[in-house]
Amino acid sequence: MTIMQNLQYTEHLSEPMAELVTILATQFDYSQTGEEVLREIADKQFNAQDTKGPRSFSKFVVKLAEISPRLVLKQIALLQKHLDSEVSNP
Repeated sequence: MTIMQNLQYTEHLSEPMAELVTILATQFDYSQTGEEVLREIADKQFNAQDTKGPRSFSKFVVKLAEISPRLVLKQIALLQKHLDSEVSNP
């Protein structure tokens, strides 16, 4: 829950949160947190006026995919709706 709040309200913590999730998965053998966060992101609905939220979540997913691709690949089917959504630039 704290990770989701940090991603939603503090954009500069996106990449450190991805690193935290990776450390939990690799060093502590606890990948459930990362999978849970990705499932919550997949269920998240963004409105058209919100530009900060989607950017923060996308930075998290991109960084997580770079440093822990297997974790993201396991949840890619759930994230597909966000990948297919249109990008609008304000």
